Amino acid sequence: MSRDRTTIALLGAFALGVLLLTGVLLAVFLGRREERAAPTTTSVTPTTTTSAGTTAASAGRPVPPARSGPLRVVAVGAFSATVEWVGTGAPERVAYGLPELGPTLWAPLSDNRAQLTGLRFGTAYRVWAGDATLDLTTAPAPDSPSASIAGGAVLLDGQPFFPLLELAQCGLNFDAGLEAGISVFVENGCGGIAQQAGALASRAFSLTAAEEAGIGGPGVIGWYYPDEPDLKGIAPEALPQFPALEATGRLRVLTLSNHVYSRAAALPAGRGVYAGLIAPSDLVGLDLYPLQEFCDAGWLPDVASAQRELVALAGPRPTFQWIEARTWRCRAPGLRVTAATIRAESWLAIAGGARGLGFFPADWPAALTPAIGRLAREVAALQPALAAPDAPVSADAPLVAAARTFGGAFYVLAVNPTRTRVEATIRAAPLAHGSATVLGERRSVELTDGVLRDGFAPLAVHVYVLAP
Repeated sequence: MSRDRTTIALLGAFALGVLLLTGVLLAVFLGRREERAAPTTTSVTPTTTTSAGTTAASAGRPVPPARSGPLRVVAVGAFSATVEWVGTGAPERVAYGLPELGPTLWAPLSDNRAQLTGLRFGTAYRVWAGDATLDLTTAPAPDSPSASIAGGAVLLDGQPFFPLLELAQCGLNFDAGLEAGISVFVENGCGGIAQQAGALASRAFSLTAAEEAGIGGPGVIGWYYPDEPDLKGIAPEALPQFPALEATGRLRVLTLSNHVYSRAAALPAGRGVYAGLIAPSDLVGLDLYPLQEFCDAGWLPDVASAQRELVALAGPRPTFQWIEARTWRCRAPGLRVTAATIRAESWLAIAGGARGLGFFPADWPAALTPAIGRLAREVAALQPALAAPDAPVSADAPLVAAARTFGGAFYVLAVNPTRTRVEATIRAAPLAHGSATVLGERRSVELTDGVLRDGFAPLAVHVYVLAP
């Protein structure tokens, strides 16, 4: 009996050894298969800091790649990056965007290098070229970027910038704003701009209140005129005097009330006052607030219409619109501010020509932060395209649509501003054939003879991306 147990033990040990050896060999084999199947990926994050918000790359010195591969980073700053294809067989272009949203922007390779433009500061991007991918993270917000205006859009250090603003309201909500992706905080009634700029350094930009002297602090990119001067009865000649953008590289930002819109009641001073109020500004916004000021969901399409009127008034200046971020006055079920209304209003404003958005008030419910954050991620993925000039497009009513072109790609932004489902047709010459991906929806739509057909749930937004 003892010998039998010994024999059984030896046989069991032998069998266990064979199983373990088989497992090891199988793991090695599968690991090598996965290695061969996986695309080459390089990950680069700026780490060498020369001053606040400036990496070695953004200061003009090359950043070495994390490891060798067909794609590597040559330079990376807060708003742009340069990547290089190493070796032979370079593709015609690279694609880039946010990892979770896939390719959304394209740049040509010239001498095996591509310039990635219009990036958001402090953001992780992915680059695709052939079977290779590369991950990089842009530098933090710089202390003193130079602002300018070109093509109806804001530029920072020469790169397209789509600002997302929040009226700081005594700095009560910096953390929530940053979590939501706010990139510009407007004035600070408690503590002043220096306190705000210090708290936000390298994480976001600020605008100085009109009553504060000087420009004050890191990341301050301009001044903010008194809010709604038309509603306050401030005449154009009574506006504060700020030095010109060309002399300072600092923006002069103005917000007008909803009375600037032709469908709203005119103020006692009349509509003739608006040209004078707009004249000294560089970036012009309005606050329509269809749900909370007009208390009428039927006014949602007017978000786009009012924006178009402001674009016409503003001339070469870029425009933006404040989006209602919580319920404050009109509490009927169909008028409450929700994630869906924030999303619909935001894209309606963009479709109307907005090259920036603001969210008011700053103390929105925490439950709505993800809705603003989603919009901010989409803006980061599309920023230079959203800043590009409008392209021709038409859509069946009641759909509101707009289009942009950038880097050889074509983008269609479409919004259903109603509370009913819509089956709609969108027409544009670049939609002649192929398919368009739908941003963030993991699906694509087939195109035939310049036509795109799709369904829209109530208040739905679809952003279509047609690659080069």
